[in-house]
Amino acid sequence: MRGLSRVRGLVALLGDVVEHGSRAVEEVHASTAARGFAVAEWVAPSPRVRAVRAAHDLGVALSYEGVRVVTRAARSTLTLALDVAEIASPPRDAG
Repeated sequence: MRGLSRVRGLVALLGDVVEHGSRAVEEVHASTAARGFAVAEWVAPSPRVRAVRAAHDLGVALSYEGVRVVTRAARSTLTLALDVAEIASPPRDAG
């Protein structure tokens, strides 16, 4: 059972790394892109620039959220598999 506990811990750790890491990277991505779009708006303000920015921002948000959704699904699936493995494995003798 100790091995399964370690795997559970690893699954939780990796899930947290992807969750928090993707949020941090998304924030940097958004702020970096915002500077470029601000320059474009300053040079040639137009509805097209705003539309491209809106499409970009939506695409970025959906992409990073997609990564997090898939990671949560994988985490849940692995947790369920570990639960089944734990139930199916015979108890070890303490002797």
